[in-house]
Amino acid sequence: MAWRGLPVVAVLGTAAMFVWFFVWEHRLRMLMDAAQLSVFDSVVIVVLTVVLFGLIIGVSRMWVRAQRWLEPVTDQQYRTAQH
Repeated sequence: MAWRGLPVVAVLGTAAMFVWFFVWEHRLRMLMDAAQLSVFDSVVIVVLTVVLFGLIIGVSRMWVRAQRWLEPVTDQQYRTAQH
């Protein structure tokens, strides 16, 4: 039953962290007297983060599938080499 609320909590927590991060970044840029990022730059950062995360997950899943696919072949070679 509690699992049904988990996606809602995840979305709210993510949104809160985005707001906190952008406020923190704005204050930091003011302290450093640096130019503020535009809304477009912020959107690009979020999109690139999501794409990079997806690529990392995809590559790791492909790696695991390749190991599982090669396991019978390498296991057979290992057994043959021992005897």
